[in-house]
Amino acid sequence: MKKSIIILALIVIIIKVNAQWQQTNCPIMSINCLSIKGSGIFTGTNGNGAYLSLNGGSSWTAINHNLASTDVLSFVIKGDTIFTGTENGVFWSPDNGTNWTAANVGLPTDPYVYALVISENNIFAGIAFGGGVYLSSNNGSTWATVNTGLADTMVTSLIINGSSIFTGTFGGGVYLSSNNGSSWVAVNTGLGNDTVWSFATKGDTIFAGTYNGVYLSSDNGSSWESAGLSDEYITSFVISGSDIFAGTFGGGVYLSSDNGGSWTTVNTGLSDNATYIYALAISDDTIFAGTDAAGVWKQSLSQVTGIKEIDDNRSNFSIYPNPVNDYIIINTNDIDKKDFEIFDSFGNLVFKNRIIDQKQKIGLSLLSGMYLCRFNDFNTKPQKFIVVK
Repeated sequence: MKKSIIILALIVIIIKVNAQWQQTNCPIMSINCLSIKGSGIFTGTNGNGAYLSLNGGSSWTAINHNLASTDVLSFVIKGDTIFTGTENGVFWSPDNGTNWTAANVGLPTDPYVYALVISENNIFAGIAFGGGVYLSSNNGSTWATVNTGLADTMVTSLIINGSSIFTGTFGGGVYLSSNNGSSWVAVNTGLGNDTVWSFATKGDTIFAGTYNGVYLSSDNGSSWESAGLSDEYITSFVISGSDIFAGTFGGGVYLSSDNGGSWTTVNTGLSDNATYIYALAISDDTIFAGTDAAGVWKQSLSQVTGIKEIDDNRSNFSIYPNPVNDYIIINTNDIDKKDFEIFDSFGNLVFKNRIIDQKQKIGLSLLSGMYLCRFNDFNTKPQKFIVVK
């Protein structure tokens, strides 16, 4: 029995493109962190302070007045103010980094501030080398330690998830505070590595990047499970819609579009020394990667994911049956020198054939999964179908 395809008003088209990373003109090669504020791209460097680009990385300006040439390790933005964590403590700027003011009252001596997060009026600073977590409730004017229950004070990362604060440590795994940092409890059940360098949240899911892969928790840290990349050192995450990007030290950038169920490398164009990623950030339709020894790189999101959205009503063909097993029938009134193309969920072209009849049966040998098909003239709206074996 013939089954018609329901054409969606908005369909996600998977198109294989020539994805290509490009190196920006950042003059500093060793990058620790990245942050986006409006059209500004802030980069923290290893030993050379902070730099700012207002034109997508085409040019960069040093923004080190009162900051000095130092290791800049983290950024967080609160309204019009940007805070940075450095090897010399916390600094803040109200004018996009033109001027910086130290905000270190109450912080320990030589505070390497690896992480900064904001929850309402509270700023939390994660300090490595035994400093633990510090809290400021007055925009950084003063700080107080909040380490009760934090058995490992080598803090490498922080993230806020609702009313919960998670801290990642160097050797002690993950700790959780549900009372604004007043007390902490270890939450490491199922966590396969106890050094946690990075976090990300996506809906109710928390991702932790460790020395040995990605772990996720869907119950606010009560339990963790492996989300793959078990042979990679995960330094950073960034999320765009349903896509999760993971930066690794030596393996480049990985992409998952199924909540960590599977990962694929997206490294085309990166030089060998650019696969040592320390930071990721997204500005509009561009993803930026800060590397250990090759500066800052960028690529269009639509290229790196191979995803393009089209919102229109074009459709001059139908397909059936759906789900598909070993063949598909194409109905069309427009067969003028057109090829019929099928793409898998990663944007790879897996089938291409010239259409010569208005009703044409095509045998297929595809694995089970979701696919999209179209004519190659771009004037038809692609359609989804499922292969079931």
